[in-house]
Amino acid sequence: ESTKVPISSAAWVGAVTGKHPGINGVYSFMEPVEASYDVKLISSRSNQASPLWRILGWNGMRSLVFNVPVTFPPEHVDGVMVGCMLSPFDADYAYPAGLTERLRARGFVPDLGVWREKRTGKLSFERVEEQLAIKEKILIELLGEQDWDFSMIVFKDLDVWCHQAYDADLQGSVARHYELLDATLGRLLATVGADVDVVLMSDHGFEAYRKSFFIQPWLVQNGFAAQSTQPNVTPLLDSANLAERRAIEHQQLLEQLDLSRSAAFGLACEANYGGIRLNIKGREPRGAIEPAQVERVRKQLIDALLATRIEGRAGPVVTHVFRGEQLYPGPFAARLPDLVFELAPDIAARSELAEVVYGEHTEPWSDHHLEGIFITAGPSFAARTERGD
Repeated sequence: ESTKVPISSAAWVGAVTGKHPGINGVYSFMEPVEASYDVKLISSRSNQASPLWRILGWNGMRSLVFNVPVTFPPEHVDGVMVGCMLSPFDADYAYPAGLTERLRARGFVPDLGVWREKRTGKLSFERVEEQLAIKEKILIELLGEQDWDFSMIVFKDLDVWCHQAYDADLQGSVARHYELLDATLGRLLATVGADVDVVLMSDHGFEAYRKSFFIQPWLVQNGFAAQSTQPNVTPLLDSANLAERRAIEHQQLLEQLDLSRSAAFGLACEANYGGIRLNIKGREPRGAIEPAQVERVRKQLIDALLATRIEGRAGPVVTHVFRGEQLYPGPFAARLPDLVFELAPDIAARSELAEVVYGEHTEPWSDHHLEGIFITAGPSFAARTERGD
């Protein structure tokens, strides 16, 4: 199982720290800016828990960490670290000194450059293939020349390509990409030898959703938020990179609301999970509900979510609602949504601008799924033929 919501930032940080977002502080790719409604891009400094490679370093073990999400800026590990998709193009994203220049000279781009590259149009499969080949050659060199006890490599390109192309077709371009990655895995295993323990894992799965639930229209329709009579929409520049677009889109959503009359607003959604934050006086700049009303309003929201039905569809739309601080308690619970809701497994939660609460579409909305994979092999692991949860 991934995190709730199943998003790469929270899931990978959870995997490498063994701590959940209430303790490590990372729930989304964006984190709130104190005393405002704004959000900003996270970084490795957002993680408040010790990752595995740091603990190993304290115990005299060397690590090779490559493209693990939320590792920019890279820390000075005992070994090698190459940062993740959060790395700006002009940044020094690798450690030790000189490694970034070496990677650039080979044409390597951190995780296809999708997050920080200013680009228009869709990513080509040729770019995916080219970058995978470059990355594989670099990895084989590093695995062969470095003295390491632990190596962790993330191929985020599969996630990037699935967002663009996943449609559950086992003969499509995503299946082709699995074949490329499987061949790469084979060559990496041949490089390290049979005496190395291997964990093959994902941070989540993928799903081709054909139904969507939009949280902001639902909040307005059910009286928990009020539309602004004079919405002021910040333009979304075509040249903005994905990190910038996420922050602007969040701002655009809030500009549609009269926050002085809104008890709640939507936060990050991924897969069939989404978040809601209460607009509390004294915590939010234009809070609309008194602290003494919080539990009453939260109970009303929970009841209304669970009671949501769609005409012509059997069964509930929302299957579970969690209080954020109970789902992930800890010193950083204030960074989390006040409510996390789970939809029926065939409905995607969406937080972008929309005029409808629920919609069905012919083209799939390719997004994450709560269940990923975890496979182990090597001398330290007992082999079993049956599959587990």
